[in-house]
Amino acid sequence: MTERQVEDVFDYYGLSSLYTEFRYPLQCLQLFDEISPNILEDFFDAYELETFTDLTFEEFCFSFMSFNHIHQYLPYA
Repeated sequence: MTERQVEDVFDYYGLSSLYTEFRYPLQCLQLFDEISPNILEDFFDAYELETFTDLTFEEFCFSFMSFNHIHQYLPYA
């Protein structure tokens, strides 16, 4: 995914402030480089938005990486 696509998905879910806070570490980690926007959208759909308000960057990455790992085994994915 491109940086613009990532930003658009965060904006769509009302998490633009979270993206602003995590933008630089996400770019360094290249967490979203090899995935499709649908996976990030499914991740945000699966979790309550309140979950993301007090999340640290490490917690966000762990949650997303765990979701991304099991996403391939989900029958509807």
